[in-house]
Amino acid sequence: MGRDDSVIHIFVLPIVFGVFMATKLSHMLGTEDGFADDAAVAAYLLANPQILLKKGCFYFNSTAPVSIRFWNGTVWVALGSNGGVYTDKTLAQLEALAPVAGDIGFPTDSTYQLRCLVGGTWSYYVDGVDQALTKPPVADWSWGNQRTAAVSTAGGILTLSRPLDAVTQAALYYRAIPGGGAPWTATALLRACVPFEGGINAGLSLYTSGTDRLGIAGNFGVDGSGRVQKWTSLTAFSADSAQVARYVPKLTWWRVGDTGANVTWEMSVDGVAWRTVLSEARGVFMGVPNNFGIGLYSELADVKIEVLSLTTA
Repeated sequence: MGRDDSVIHIFVLPIVFGVFMATKLSHMLGTEDGFADDAAVAAYLLANPQILLKKGCFYFNSTAPVSIRFWNGTVWVALGSNGGVYTDKTLAQLEALAPVAGDIGFPTDSTYQLRCLVGGTWSYYVDGVDQALTKPPVADWSWGNQRTAAVSTAGGILTLSRPLDAVTQAALYYRAIPGGGAPWTATALLRACVPFEGGINAGLSLYTSGTDRLGIAGNFGVDGSGRVQKWTSLTAFSADSAQVARYVPKLTWWRVGDTGANVTWEMSVDGVAWRTVLSEARGVFMGVPNNFGIGLYSELADVKIEVLSLTTA
């Protein structure tokens, strides 16, 4: 269905609150309680800790039937009668709209879920990640030793893939580091589709084009290790760094950077608390990296990776 405010109370509540019945929630959040304002709702929620609150939750004010409120993770946003749910549009069609605060979009062709926290602007989310994402750019990328690798931007998702390619060589999809040089970082939320076995890798990388040095951070090997795979060139493997974690989740935040003294690779399960995978002086291996990107190695199996968010600083 398209955006239909008249049925939003039927459609949204079961999605947001799962096991609770919509009619029961309507009672809990307004039918008889008659909240006068946001402060009253906040007080009620604090007094009833059994109500699990997440971004995207709605309540309906029984004292003013057209008053719909949307929880943006920090405060309640007043919607008037404008909040709507879109389920029949592609990502491009949704992005062409001018949404109002509280609108939610489930694109028919994309992993992203769209939420409008501020009128006129969509924020991007994916299941399992309770924070807004930044879609990666589609321009200003280059291939290094592409071989069988390919890139897709279908549904707004930057997806890199490389079928089994029985050579010990890396393919790299890369771009220039942020302007100004060190210190800098690049942070990405990656969803890797790789088996737990040797002879493969796909992950966020540092690349020094002048010397062809490459370092790919990913969850690879028979135990899904969090390590950095070093290449003296895109066609010559060097060594793996020490393992810092096992069975790293397929959906993981990765960060690479250059402090001016050290080059770094880091990982995080939530994009907030970071763990160093490898940090070493520039002169040890990489030199001064002038690019970052996604490295792909598929000697023993197909690999695929989705870049769901990408920022630089």
